[in-house]
Amino acid sequence: MAIDPTRPVLTFFRRAGCTPCDEARELLAWALEERAARGEVVPRIDERDVATDPDLERRYGALVPVIRIADAELPLVTSGRQLRAFLTATLPATM
Repeated sequence: MAIDPTRPVLTFFRRAGCTPCDEARELLAWALEERAARGEVVPRIDERDVATDPDLERRYGALVPVIRIADAELPLVTSGRQLRAFLTATLPATM
């Protein structure tokens, strides 16, 4: 499958072994499936483990899981409603 460079990039900052991060990843998958089912834009996902980079660990370590799209960030992702609202506010419905 070819990568579509026109799709927005969603960066998911997480840490290996982090239960809230795993739960947020599941919430993200469901939210993106909902968007796809409605024909809305689904971003490309770039997952980053903050433990592998000292700068990322300093910036996001206490806040993971964090989702970033462009300059907008959602720290401490804990609910599907919060995540869906963030995606609606930061992603275009269509390209």
